[in-house]
Amino acid sequence: MLADVIVGGAQIFWGMAFNKLLVFNMTQFRKVIWIDADSFVLKNIDHLMTKPTFTAAMVPACCHGLGPAYTGGGLWILAPSTLLMEQLMDFIRHPVPGSPDEGWRWGDMMVVNHFFGKPPNKWSPTYKEPYWPAMADERHGYAPGLRYLPYYGNMTEEEFKAKMEYGLTTVEPRKPYHEGFIESEWDGLTPVWRSLDIRYDQCVGNCVPSCMPERDFPEVMFSVHFSCLNSISKPGTQDNEKA
Repeated sequence: MLADVIVGGAQIFWGMAFNKLLVFNMTQFRKVIWIDADSFVLKNIDHLMTKPTFTAAMVPACCHGLGPAYTGGGLWILAPSTLLMEQLMDFIRHPVPGSPDEGWRWGDMMVVNHFFGKPPNKWSPTYKEPYWPAMADERHGYAPGLRYLPYYGNMTEEEFKAKMEYGLTTVEPRKPYHEGFIESEWDGLTPVWRSLDIRYDQCVGNCVPSCMPERDFPEVMFSVHFSCLNSISKPGTQDNEKA
């Protein structure tokens, strides 16, 4: 298993999730849609097969409503490739970039955030919360599609711009005021995530009254993700998962 390279073994936090990288090697298919097991599809998403590789749901960090867009782990569209898989395997045979000997202890999102992300990003041996979605990629602004939600859709352009600029300058100062992926910031060569809008893979934990209730409009969403549930731990932390 790929999880064998996780420091401490497969049961360390998201160790088993490391195996999700095998989706990049499913070359029996021309294109695949990866959906996390704790995601729930609300509407037909067949149209996602027309999206370019690589495309991912873009979400704000848990309970940071004005935060910038991060690559989510729950919904990916990609074209599997033997060459890409070889590159990923070679990538994880080396220490975490920017560190002398740090191992890949945080699973799939640690890898893809480094592999697809443009520095500067927050991954480092000293970063205290090295889990999804902690990536500061300057090629993405705020989460696209916020205007689909009534809370944002009813704002004037001036109100919306002021709110987003405030969020980007206070939560992530490096982020430009821009919706979604910024094509001009891409070199056209290195792997990069394109962005799905906010209607995909919305974290249900963001919709509780104490978090981001303005996003609780399930009729707008194509899929939701049972993540950001602070009262429920990941499976690898449970005793029955450690046997």
